[in-house]
Amino acid sequence: MEPQPFQSNSLFRVWQRTRNSNIGIITAFRKDATPQSNRANNGVLAATTHGRFGYLKVRPRLIEGDVNVHEESLLLIGTARNDSGNLLGHLRQQGQRFGQDRFVFKRYDDENAYLLGASTAFPARREMHKLGPWHPNRMAEYHALLFTNEGFPDETQHACRYPEFRFLRPRSFFSRVEAEF
Repeated sequence: MEPQPFQSNSLFRVWQRTRNSNIGIITAFRKDATPQSNRANNGVLAATTHGRFGYLKVRPRLIEGDVNVHEESLLLIGTARNDSGNLLGHLRQQGQRFGQDRFVFKRYDDENAYLLGASTAFPARREMHKLGPWHPNRMAEYHALLFTNEGFPDETQHACRYPEFRFLRPRSFFSRVEAEF
């Protein structure tokens, strides 16, 4: 099946929805886990997030050799005001629960995104590194940071492995398919 062309208006909708909101990017995928357990863990992460925050699935498309690689993360969308650290605490808690080393966070009143540590790996727990202005078209860079074991983002920003990605609305009672946002 040939992939459909990327819709640029999806980027605009995501940017419009997130520019003045608390947001976070996290995944439950692990390199050492099977694809089935990764999908199950991401489903559990989405279920624990569902009642507290809005979210979109972020699904990059990557082909390594002849193999289609399926990795997925969640873009959590919080409130457009101070939430007393509710989203940040949720990201830290779920990062530890699923063995993640890092996640991306942006405050509602700051245009910059930050890479935060959730373990002893780089960056260390509770360390923040500025990634620059948030924009959905940089999602491939942010997504790559969740999976890299190397140092600071400078090493990954220009050598991104993800040629394209999609923002998907999760399935619901009213929509039985994941549709592009």
